[in-house]
Amino acid sequence: EIHDYKARKRCFTQSRADSDDQLAIYNLALLHTEENVQSVALVWHFLQHGQEVRSKRTKKELLYLEKRIKDKVDLIRERIKHRCEFLPNPTQLCNWCYFWEECPAKAGSNPYIIKR
Repeated sequence: EIHDYKARKRCFTQSRADSDDQLAIYNLALLHTEENVQSVALVWHFLQHGQEVRSKRTKKELLYLEKRIKDKVDLIRERIKHRCEFLPNPTQLCNWCYFWEECPAKAGSNPYIIKR
């Protein structure tokens, strides 16, 4: 089993868990590093709700995920080769980022982070 602990406000639906890539990537890594793995359960623990959501990936789903990752790596390599820019993609996750001063999409320090 691969476990992840979430402190988010909302639990995953079963559909969301079944399509989430994070633990599926860990599943791929486990299959590439360990022998004789028969089955892997992916388990999310939603701490604020005391709930657990479980999922599994088929071999076909894992092969598709691996192909998507390899395609993304190839795209990044191609962009590097042609000296393309990697522009920032601001999202709400920026509010938790400590690198605003280095980021071309932000200016100054992050007002959401309290410095001690």
